[in-house]
Amino acid sequence: MYLYIIKLKEILNDPSTLNLHDELCPLNQSDKPPLLIYGNDLGEKVMKSKDFIPLNLIDYFKAINNIPNSKFPSIELYFKTSPLFLKDSMQVEARNALSILYKNIEDKLLLWLPHFTRKYLAGIGVKEIHDPVAIAEQFTLDVFKKMILVELDCEENSSIEFPGGILNTYKSKKSLEDYDRKLDLLLKFIEGKLIKIDRPAEEAWKIISFVVMGTEPISNSLAFGMALNPNHEKKWDAETLFKELSPVSFLARLCAKETKIKNVLIQEGQEVYVALSIINQLSKPKDNTPEQINSFSFGLGKHMCPGRKISLIITQTFLDAWENSKGIKVNSSSFSVTRDLILRLKGNK
Repeated sequence: MYLYIIKLKEILNDPSTLNLHDELCPLNQSDKPPLLIYGNDLGEKVMKSKDFIPLNLIDYFKAINNIPNSKFPSIELYFKTSPLFLKDSMQVEARNALSILYKNIEDKLLLWLPHFTRKYLAGIGVKEIHDPVAIAEQFTLDVFKKMILVELDCEENSSIEFPGGILNTYKSKKSLEDYDRKLDLLLKFIEGKLIKIDRPAEEAWKIISFVVMGTEPISNSLAFGMALNPNHEKKWDAETLFKELSPVSFLARLCAKETKIKNVLIQEGQEVYVALSIINQLSKPKDNTPEQINSFSFGLGKHMCPGRKISLIITQTFLDAWENSKGIKVNSSSFSVTRDLILRLKGNK
């Protein structure tokens, strides 16, 4: 079941098999095949259409691991409350509430982030990095932990364990159970701290959404920033980096009702995968003319990522500190820079 996910991974890593004169391709031969969309115009129309709603990926994790009857209460509750997956008025309400939290965090971020980042890089303790992914992951988790502790007015040494990202396409039953456990503990920790500072415990799920939606895409971007600039020879800016190698390679959507877009009839219940990374690559100008195509890295439409500004601030701060930390280099022969690094497809870990 869901073997087309493997095909999706293969195409995203090597889009040379695509017919670039088309804007989409089916991922299997069924009567209602899931579609990979890689055309700029078609992708934009799908993301902005109210007829396409986000897919609940927990169903994929269960199916891939043959555990359809297993329950992961904290994960499933997240999928029911996050604006990333809600629709209509519930999505608008959740997004507006989350935007207030994001603004509060943005206002405080630059007060401590530059020093925090320089200190982190100085404390790595090695002169040669063999695994930029691990460095990026730990830095991102540390930054999100700090952001939440500042927001909750907590002590720096507060005991808090972050579960990391849930956007990986493959997760084993064991890793899902562990993730659910960590998510539940984090939720209880946040609820307790909110009550202590006289804020509603219900706000905990806003903070959970902020953490879960943000950690993995930012970590991916930072890993690429180091991998593509191992010897500090090129200056990256965050906007360019996000467009060069999208932190999220695709968005999964479900067609809520039969829809015709650009002479393409998409049936009710048909799954659609918008390949953000490929669209960004195909949209790059062939010469030195200014780019006119908007970046797809944060999505488009009402489900566009609300954390764009925070992501840019964290990424740019890290890239600036990395450029100046010339005592640390990345051993570029120890890994391959592919879109696998973005997709986080590492097998059933």
